[in-house]
Amino acid sequence: MSGFQEKIDLCFHYDGEIQNGGHLQYFENAALTGFDDHQKVVKALRRFGARAQARILKRAIALRKAETRGSVQSIIEFVERAGEGIYDKLDDKYYDYKRDVVTLLEKALAKHEGEAPVTGDLIAQYVKLSEYTRLHFPKDYSSINVLRNNSAVPRMFKIVDRIEKDHPELKPAFKALLDDADLRGSVAHAMLDNMSYDTEAQRRALDVIEEIAKGDDMKAFGSQLWLRNYYEKNPHMKR
Repeated sequence: MSGFQEKIDLCFHYDGEIQNGGHLQYFENAALTGFDDHQKVVKALRRFGARAQARILKRAIALRKAETRGSVQSIIEFVERAGEGIYDKLDDKYYDYKRDVVTLLEKALAKHEGEAPVTGDLIAQYVKLSEYTRLHFPKDYSSINVLRNNSAVPRMFKIVDRIEKDHPELKPAFKALLDDADLRGSVAHAMLDNMSYDTEAQRRALDVIEEIAKGDDMKAFGSQLWLRNYYEKNPHMKR
């Protein structure tokens, strides 16, 4: 990975954590993976023009260093610390900035087309995030590992939204992900819930969800409920 792409990834990951669970989640998930070079993220944010967010992170790092307790060990402990509101003011400031980090990163990628073009990178990021959710999907729902899965999903939704609104030329490549056994479920739902495709593509996505619904696990049950609701709203799509 090049230095440029590493900086992109650092900022992208940081922003996803903050958007989903604030600085407390960012620091706790970083501790889980053994990452502690937060100044590296500060420098990366500055590199892409996110100076306000870099200042916020610097202040959050100071608060984290002043914390005498170790990392949280359970969801209950996480909720208790979140309730203390240590990072709340910084989180609120972060959310208030109109120049969001993802937009700044997209502009940087657009200028860096030779190495990481913004268009192709969106598909690659979606695949990477989907892989992350599979690797870290928690088996123990009382475990701190639940937190590790939380940050990727909202970023996947953002990517889908940007493909639909800003990069329609990527929609055929996104639809092609229906052929990937690991990606097909999330792709099918994204196509039907958040994107516009022709009837043939929609039916293909529905076939994927119908197949998943035939199982006997929680994904199958969720797909059954989703299909029931979808066909009530779109009876013409039922075969």
